[in-house]
Amino acid sequence: MNYNTIMFFDFETVAIKGEKAYNPIQAEPIQLAAKMIHPRRLEVIQGSEFKRYICPPFPKEEIDQEVLNWHCKQTGKTAEELTTLWYDAPDQKQVWTEFIDYIDRYHKKTDKKSIHSAPVFAGQNIIKFDNVIFDRLCVRHGFVGSDGKQNIYRDNNCVDTMFLLWPWFENNPDVNSLSMDKLRPYFGISAENAHDANKDIEDGINILCRFLRFHRRICEKTSFKGSFAYVDIVTGK
Repeated sequence: MNYNTIMFFDFETVAIKGEKAYNPIQAEPIQLAAKMIHPRRLEVIQGSEFKRYICPPFPKEEIDQEVLNWHCKQTGKTAEELTTLWYDAPDQKQVWTEFIDYIDRYHKKTDKKSIHSAPVFAGQNIIKFDNVIFDRLCVRHGFVGSDGKQNIYRDNNCVDTMFLLWPWFENNPDVNSLSMDKLRPYFGISAENAHDANKDIEDGINILCRFLRFHRRICEKTSFKGSFAYVDIVTGK
């Protein structure tokens, strides 16, 4: 079943004054990173890295100061250094066009491309955050079908590592959050450069591939075929 390339990606975002960078309806990306994973080998495809800074679509004077201060704290850079980095970057439409072209190169079929041959999207909290931003920017920049919605990927077929990890940790008293800030110390992953999109996808890919390999080893020893035919799991009868 799993023969589509897997794309792990992450946005870093800002917002204008009075809005929130963690709200996917209000957030504007200032950094985007992605890598492609081979679905059978569960290894990063060599040369598949995409990383860009993105110029926000509003003047630097309008950036929410709280958001800017947060980025300064995370990166160790001054506000001037960060805003220079962001506002010297290509505009959003240019980066978005390059990103869509990048995704297009990794369809499992090159002769007849569709959302069914497109890469499977993966990331940390992408269902509630990154995918929402992705869909917004597709609409904004014209990458839509006749229904006016994005036509790049299957939105009912993606891998959110938070959902992947939940069954393994929902009964673990040592884990009270599935955020990357909580998972890194638990897993023994360095927090250095955390909240940089390049670092975040590296950590996320390591978690995703290790757990998928773990799942595969368990599935090789487990058969679900016919397992519901005689015993109802709910009633035990």
